[in-house]
Amino acid sequence: MSEQQVTSDAGWLSSRVGSIAGALRAASPGELAALRRMGPDGPTAPAFWRLFATTIDPDDRANDDATMAWATIVSAMADAPTLDERTQAGQAMAQAGLSEARFVRLLEAEGSALLDEFRQVARYLAAKGRGLAWTDMAALLLVKDREARRKIRGRLARFFFRQRKEEA
Repeated sequence: MSEQQVTSDAGWLSSRVGSIAGALRAASPGELAALRRMGPDGPTAPAFWRLFATTIDPDDRANDDATMAWATIVSAMADAPTLDERTQAGQAMAQAGLSEARFVRLLEAEGSALLDEFRQVARYLAAKGRGLAWTDMAALLLVKDREARRKIRGRLARFFFRQRKEEA
């Protein structure tokens, strides 16, 4: 799983996200709870490592940063395993009533702060029962190229503010 794969093949990432959602639907309540409890110290749940080895990175190409990003994505999806490919992430955040300030913090965050903001926004969406297309959210964590990340952030912002305008 290379960054080039993530940035150049949107289908690859979307397929991985869909596979994760399917695996989470089939997971036991105990596995889901363990996945939700994974925190910033890294993935410890055996359920994560099974999913990682079989679905996320079967070719064993991920570095430590990518592994942490995937752990954050899986943990967030375990909190809200509803996958709704029709609802873009930015749109879902606006529909759930996420504040503009929290949204901007997510877009501006880098490194470990980005992982923290991602977790907070994901918990908020889960509490609001919002399903969403997780692909852009996953790309936000996985892509390191500045230009590609700028495009992802722009797409999130367009959908967020378009939805807020429609609701006004």
